[in-house]
Amino acid sequence: YQGTDVYIGSLGGSLYAYGTQFGGLLELGELSHWAEEMQKETGNK
Repeated sequence: YQGTDVYIGSLGGSLYAYGTQFGGLLELGELSHWAEEMQKETGNK
């Protein structure tokens, strides 16, 4: 997301966001957790 200076990526099964508003690198937790939450929100199983 170059226009916002926020970048999102994954490494070793974890999801990360990078941006000055986060103070640099922010670990968001396990990628599998986020995938599960997105499936719940969209009604997919």
